Amino acid sequence: MQIRTRATTYRLFKPVDLSIVLSKYNFVDAEKLLSRNICVVNNGIPDPCPDFAESILPRRRARFAARVKLLKGESLTSSELACAGDDPQIVKVLFLAHCMKGKGLFDTLTGLALANARLLRANSPIRMHLTVAGEFINPSEQTEFYERIAEPGLQAESGRTAKSCVTYIGFANDEYKRRVFIESDCFCFPTYYHAESFGLVAVEAMAFGLPVVTTCWRSLPEMLPPGYPGLVAIKSPNQIADALLAMMVQPNGEYLRENFLNRFTLQRYLTNHAEAIHSVEIAGYTPSLAPRPQTF
Repeated sequence: MQIRTRATTYRLFKPVDLSIVLSKYNFVDAEKLLSRNICVVNNGIPDPCPDFAESILPRRRARFAARVKLLKGESLTSSELACAGDDPQIVKVLFLAHCMKGKGLFDTLTGLALANARLLRANSPIRMHLTVAGEFINPSEQTEFYERIAEPGLQAESGRTAKSCVTYIGFANDEYKRRVFIESDCFCFPTYYHAESFGLVAVEAMAFGLPVVTTCWRSLPEMLPPGYPGLVAIKSPNQIADALLAMMVQPNGEYLRENFLNRFTLQRYLTNHAEAIHSVEIAGYTPSLAPRPQTF
């Protein structure tokens, strides 16, 4: 925002009776307007998979159970393979965002390569595969991406030939996006993008019950349950590898699905927004010495 615009906004709007912010991270913006009341109302989206329990959860559970057996050195029955999607030995990691360094794309590539190298050294039957969805903003970064995924660290042996551990699908419309969310086992979003505000794509991943690996960046830690193990420092591929391997043996993201239902649905957002406005009507317009933060 230009300095003149900021000055005009400050002059015309301060002090305000109520500021509504998306997260505690944004609290400082409201304080600049000398807000008498500040309410945190998390963003919300329509539930993208209301059929989660019937059509998505059984597959997630089957893939986890199959992966546990494989890690123990046990064989799978044809029925177990069918329920798990025929390839439970592949942990399918999804990156979905603008394809750029700031969103953590290249850290994801390095983290995945490190994780696969550790699995290989341990003679594990499990490997990881990354699906990248989104469009490139910078042509030079797109070139760098294709060069990077051709390197040996991101190649997997398949018979006598090498096959990439990374699939780039480009822009995903709503139907395709739903499909890749359903088919994935883990969501990786290690962003440090300078203009990251709320990380709504992480909310979508939680809605699909996907374990999430993301950064301690801005609002993101607030969106996840307390003590969540999938948080990593920015620009830390080694931590990403650790988190991906840890998520591999997590049962599934059912509790993240519950976190979504409790906090990030569109209905919850609208209800909390109305309650925030109503709280000012109840309190009246008597100025206070300091803003009173509330979280709905």
